[in-house]
Amino acid sequence: MDRLKPYYKMLNKYMFSIAFLVYAIIIFIDGTTFIMDIVANTYKVVDGNYIFFVKGTATLGFISIIYGVLMGYKDFNTAMNIRADRASYLKCAFLVIVVSNLIFTVFSVLMVPIWEFILSLITGNNCFIANEVSLYSLSSYLLEISKDNSGTDIFTTNSHLMNNSMYIKNILETFLSLLMVSSIGMCIGALIYRLKKLTSVILFIGIPVIGVITLVKEAAFNEEAFVEKFINGYLIDILNFLMNYNNLIILQIAIIATCTLGTILLLRKAPIREYANDLI
Repeated sequence: MDRLKPYYKMLNKYMFSIAFLVYAIIIFIDGTTFIMDIVANTYKVVDGNYIFFVKGTATLGFISIIYGVLMGYKDFNTAMNIRADRASYLKCAFLVIVVSNLIFTVFSVLMVPIWEFILSLITGNNCFIANEVSLYSLSSYLLEISKDNSGTDIFTTNSHLMNNSMYIKNILETFLSLLMVSSIGMCIGALIYRLKKLTSVILFIGIPVIGVITLVKEAAFNEEAFVEKFINGYLIDILNFLMNYNNLIILQIAIIATCTLGTILLLRKAPIREYANDLI
């Protein structure tokens, strides 16, 4: 454990400050959204219950992937200057990712009943929160929207049922969702550290831009064929696959394992920063 201490101190130097700031931003965004919904009566009503849709907690996924990229690139570079013990750094980094995402998960899940209690006191009615942190909830939302333009009501009802009857599963799936994007982020950071700069630009900027342009051109050329092929075809099949809870868990674990292994292979013998970007 002594070999991990320098890296643990480095990785946690600003972690609690950042976590506090993230929580404050999330609470502010959600609180402002709820107030505006109440004032403007824009909340959903399902079976006499008020349904509010949280927006701030979705930033947890974004924060997790950015945090992972920084750990695989910037923090790894700093760690090599402290002590070039790659194995100890990777162990510490993975431990920090697991612990931080566990904290994020507990926060995001516990905030749901807290907000529901506060909103119920304010409105005098039963209030429920549709939580979109987990990939399961996001898939549910997209699936209903793709099937029915008024699918939001169906989604919020499903989310309410999931939060009550599948609470433990919701915690597990939220944790795996955050752990998955963190692992992807760290693997991306490791690739940026090892690949030549031109290759990184092509891989992470060039190819995505070309893909988006291709899809936009195809949609503009024949919108009906595009919707039938990509929305009613590929997208629906993918979302139906993700809506199977077992499939989703297996997929997330497979992505986490693959990205973790990829990060280890990329960084276990990586050179110091002056000689980085040594691959293709």
